[in-house]
Amino acid sequence: MSKKVKYLTAVTLLILLSIVCFMFYFKLHPGENTLKIQLKTDQALDAKIYYKYENDEVYIEENSDMKHIPADEEFHDLAFLLPEKIESFRLDLGEEAAAVLISNIELQKGKYKQDISSEILSKQTKRNDIANVQQQADQLVIKVNKGDPFFDVNLTYGPASSFFKSNPSYYMNVTIWSLAATFYWLVIGFIVGKLHLSYLKKFFKDVISSRHVLFRLAKNDLKSRFSGSNFGLFWVLISPLLTILVYWFVFQIGFRNSAVQDVPFIIWFIPGIIPWFFFSDSLNIVTNTFTEYSYLVKKVVFKIEMLPLIKLASVSFINMFFVLIYLIFYFSYGNQFSWINFQALYYLFALHCMLFGLTLLTSTIMVFFKDLGQILAIVLQFGFWLTPIVWDTSNAPGFIGRFFALNPLVYIIEGFRDSFLYNHWFFEKPVLTLYFWALTLFIILLGLLVNKKLKPHFSDVL
Repeated sequence: MSKKVKYLTAVTLLILLSIVCFMFYFKLHPGENTLKIQLKTDQALDAKIYYKYENDEVYIEENSDMKHIPADEEFHDLAFLLPEKIESFRLDLGEEAAAVLISNIELQKGKYKQDISSEILSKQTKRNDIANVQQQADQLVIKVNKGDPFFDVNLTYGPASSFFKSNPSYYMNVTIWSLAATFYWLVIGFIVGKLHLSYLKKFFKDVISSRHVLFRLAKNDLKSRFSGSNFGLFWVLISPLLTILVYWFVFQIGFRNSAVQDVPFIIWFIPGIIPWFFFSDSLNIVTNTFTEYSYLVKKVVFKIEMLPLIKLASVSFINMFFVLIYLIFYFSYGNQFSWINFQALYYLFALHCMLFGLTLLTSTIMVFFKDLGQILAIVLQFGFWLTPIVWDTSNAPGFIGRFFALNPLVYIIEGFRDSFLYNHWFFEKPVLTLYFWALTLFIILLGLLVNKKLKPHFSDVL
């Protein structure tokens, strides 16, 4: 069997496997629903939606969303996101007596909509402190008593139930994602074909067999960086520590942002800044690898594609120090050890994999395009604020939240916080996990391909 046939067979099997996985996934996950309400009130109130899963006994604050409605003569469009697989939801209408008009209540899933005005306020729906409900033309007039007025909607029966269980976008989702997977695997197959499997096998075999040498070279590189300084490593550690303290002072003391999702700000903030320090330092330092080690690059016998790995390992030694600093903060706030804390090692490994491919790519391009260093500095300045380090992704609405999730660092940062603060395993986010590793694989292979094609010309430029 020829190599082309092997590649084609492998890519075809991966495409078919992806299609089957998408079919199962979208069958089990119909998608989130949006509850839309047009509402007017003669008294300002806070409309609040609670939702409850099958195993939940009561409604809790974590599963809620609130909108403030002023008292005026206009209808206000309210939209509440309801997760899939919920058993019921409750619509709270403030705490004071009021006359409320609702012109429309509908459920939306993608482009599909269903009006449920008549069902949500029917006799079968549980009510509390609701004096009267009347239908006037296309509007519902609701008299609300003082206290805790709400409608409690059970989704185990009725039209709302069938809509929640429906999956109208199933075939469209499977088709779109299958086409995306097909394109992805064709690109990966093309890159692998250009690299050749023998090259990949030899590269990763050399990395494993040379791991002890790489480790020693990384230690020597770390020492050489501070050989001419009296305080040495101190300068590398003090700057990030001061940065952490400054942000802590500004946001927790200055802005009085004492907690994020009931977590002390400093405990929430550090798991976000640690991966960022490692990411930014790696790009800044490793990108100059081939220029810095030009005397080794010109030696044909030396495997120069290993140099970014050495520099990356050197930077990671310092990153481990900040992980230890965080553990001191974490346990000093009374948190208890849990086995899920070890999941942070998985996210560290994932970050190293992505950075290897990215820095191999940037360090190779840097040899021929010196301005790349300045471009990266600007990108990192913007990237800090576009990455959820000092802000919470749960505050980002719909489309904006999904757009920010395309940043692979979001997966790492939220993973660190999940490992210490929220007790969520990485396999509970299958889509984000699949996206991150698919992107990381592409970056690694692209970095290897670019390096393989351009390194024969290094000696002419350096």
